[in-house]
Amino acid sequence: MALCAVGNAIFTFSSSYTMLMVGRLISGFPHGAFFGVGAIMLTKVIRPGKVTAAVAGMVSGMTLANLIGIPLGTLLSHEFSWRATFY
Repeated sequence: MALCAVGNAIFTFSSSYTMLMVGRLISGFPHGAFFGVGAIMLTKVIRPGKVTAAVAGMVSGMTLANLIGIPLGTLLSHEFSWRATFY
């Protein structure tokens, strides 16, 4: 999560397209690990037979982020600045 925060900070204060891409790269590194570790943890915590539903619930967060978060971020960037999305 610290890498995501550092990447977003780089987005917010970037002064060039290159810095924006560096921030994107840094914030993207933990993405796969986050879901991988989350799925493994769910197999340990959730009782057998319910693991698939639990993983589906975890992955549905990405769907909600795409359906709600991206339009909200776009609205913020249109109303204020593209940097507002990362604040």
